[in-house]
Amino acid sequence: MHANLIGLTLVVLLSACAAGTVYQRPEVTLPAQWQFGIVDSLATPAPAAWWTRFGSAELERLIETALENSRDLKAAASRIAQARALARLAGASLLPEVAVRADASRAKDIGDSKPSNTFSADLIASFELDLWGKNREARQAALSRFQSSAHAQQFAKVTLQAEVAIAYFQVLSAHDRLALARSILSNVESLLRLLHVQFRAGAISTLEIERQQGLLASVRASIPPIELERQRALDALAILLGQPPQGFSVPPGSLASIDLPSVAAGLPSELLERRSDIRQAEANLIAANADINAARAAFFPSIRLTAAGGVASDALSSVLRSGSLVYALAAGLVAPIFNYERLQGELDLARTRQDELVHVYQQSILVALREVADGLAAVQRLAEQAEHQHQVIAHSQAALRMAELRYRNGAVDFTTVLDAQRVLLAAQAAQEEITLSRYIAAIGLYRALGGGWEEPRKHPTAALATQLPQWAHFNLNMRKPT
Repeated sequence: MHANLIGLTLVVLLSACAAGTVYQRPEVTLPAQWQFGIVDSLATPAPAAWWTRFGSAELERLIETALENSRDLKAAASRIAQARALARLAGASLLPEVAVRADASRAKDIGDSKPSNTFSADLIASFELDLWGKNREARQAALSRFQSSAHAQQFAKVTLQAEVAIAYFQVLSAHDRLALARSILSNVESLLRLLHVQFRAGAISTLEIERQQGLLASVRASIPPIELERQRALDALAILLGQPPQGFSVPPGSLASIDLPSVAAGLPSELLERRSDIRQAEANLIAANADINAARAAFFPSIRLTAAGGVASDALSSVLRSGSLVYALAAGLVAPIFNYERLQGELDLARTRQDELVHVYQQSILVALREVADGLAAVQRLAEQAEHQHQVIAHSQAALRMAELRYRNGAVDFTTVLDAQRVLLAAQAAQEEITLSRYIAAIGLYRALGGGWEEPRKHPTAALATQLPQWAHFNLNMRKPT
């Protein structure tokens, strides 16, 4: 009685010593508000399909195609499948192992007149008592890494969606700039024809002709780089869609037909749940915490129970009779003695790995904060720049009209007209660049905020109920950060 009590007390004490630490989310300092907020009555949280806010059916089609065909997403799905398989393997150690064995032998001793036969069939079961939690922690680590791979895939999706939108808008911007360059080219050619008429009439010299021809050559020289940019954007878009770039094209369009949405950024603290890369880093951290607990539990003895039952007979016809039943029960304890250095090394490795992942997690939050801050600042400052640039365009157009009028009246020489033309060309080119930058900034802000978040995001591991065995279901919400 006393021996049993002492043994029970010892087991309880050892279990207490082996009990692992519960995961706690590392402390992070987050600002209460963003420095740049978007004050707009139309600014709303983004839907899950945030790209629909741009009002482009073609963009929606392109993103849908990319999500279906992307090799990167297919690779991410394969990594999820690998993590799921590892989670199954880790959970198998918590279940009994059952095997069937059947034997038949024939032997003859020296001096016997005939040989003897032996027939047997056994059902063998073994089970390791996970008193110290080593196997449970290994399973928790595997499940957390499965969650990490799911978060990684989600982050890859958001990145792919943003890259497709940027590439498509770059194509549209190139279309707009080409249309503008050709319109300018037509105007410069028209003015050059007028100058030739004046030259033949003796009203001007060849100097004015040469200057206008130089401007014409400059406009023509600006077209090939734009065409090259358009082709590169098309090639990039084709690869994102999982298609070869040769022969790839999209219907012509203009950025002017695309809506520019306003985005409500929410609170900085919400990034911890919105950003898949942050959640991935935390899932890895939870797995590392479980690894430490498993490494600590490895210092304690392991107890394995075995049971075997079956039948044995010297005749096959009687092997199923009740008199041929046999059984065996056993329990074994294995305690580490001379491998302390290896176990301690594994524990130290797990601890240093966790320390590394704490910094990775905190750095991912800092990067996210910076990306959102940059995105908000870009959206606001580019809107201000666009407003000023519209004024630049208006004044430049007015200046060119007055310069042409005064030139026709003989009040100024052609140099004034030429200078006004160049100023307007530069202003128009800058306006196109600012317009594209505003769309790219809006896309970048959506991406920095984690994509769509109109509704509470479903946890990427919610599908585990149909993907993992029954033993894993209760563990999905284990050790939530407090």
